[in-house]
Amino acid sequence: MKKLLPLIAIPVLFAVKANAAFVGTQADYSGMPHSTVAQFKSETDIGESSGLFDFVITGVKADEKEFVLQGNLQSQINADSYIFADDTGTIVVDINANLFNGRDVTPQDTIMVYGEAEYGDMGLTFDVDRFRVVKVK
Repeated sequence: MKKLLPLIAIPVLFAVKANAAFVGTQADYSGMPHSTVAQFKSETDIGESSGLFDFVITGVKADEKEFVLQGNLQSQINADSYIFADDTGTIVVDINANLFNGRDVTPQDTIMVYGEAEYGDMGLTFDVDRFRVVKVK
């Protein structure tokens, strides 16, 4: 029996490790400084995008540059693309459907989007990594 006890204890130890998780507080990035759409456009060195040509000229330095924007979703272009607006202008944002997590967001709701500049076939877009609703109207 004493020889079996270590054999039984080893799987139990592995089972405990498999359920381990981070214990502590989650960082709150809600206070991060954010940009405006106008700043986003100027910092990516382009006002209006014309696709691949812009990426070759200016996109390399702006591609994947991170931003935080606060504003509203004005309309939907296709499955994952939306027109995002703040007081300084509009830009196309790319939000995967799974990021909504069952939440309804209207054009009257103020949201904060976290993501990065992305150049593709449609030119400059803002690829959203996550967003949060700041104010619901």
